[in-house]
Amino acid sequence: MTFVLGLLLSCGSEALGQTRGQDGPRARASAEALLGELDNRERGLDRRETSLVAREEELRTLEAELQTRLEELEGVRNELTKLLEQADSEREIKVQGLVKMVEVMRGGQAAAFLIELEPELAVEVLDRMKTTKAGKALAEMPPAQAAVLAERMTRRPLEQ
Repeated sequence: MTFVLGLLLSCGSEALGQTRGQDGPRARASAEALLGELDNRERGLDRRETSLVAREEELRTLEAELQTRLEELEGVRNELTKLLEQADSEREIKVQGLVKMVEVMRGGQAAAFLIELEPELAVEVLDRMKTTKAGKALAEMPPAQAAVLAERMTRRPLEQ
């Protein structure tokens, strides 16, 4: 920008020198007005550049903060995934224990126990039991409850 101003000044002074005889004061005023306008534009551009640099810095700061927050959230997500996997694993162990426990019960005892469980858990236990033992437990249940559990057992693969 300074180069442009210098060039204009030299051109303006040459023009002033050539027109001294004709309209020297007018040409000089015109050149000075032009230089003043260019100077104002340069200051405006400098302010704009300063503003843009500040905005870029602010954006970089916000981007860094956002990246940090994303990394934190990713860590929390990974932790939650681990906790869910651990809970699923612990639940699986407990369900397997229930299956073994119910399988060693007599049919009537198993039926009474399964009736007291939440229906979804009872269905899961029945699904994992040996077919003959699950059948004996269902046979010992009241028909309405056995029908509900049997129906849920048939729908279970569709829901998963």
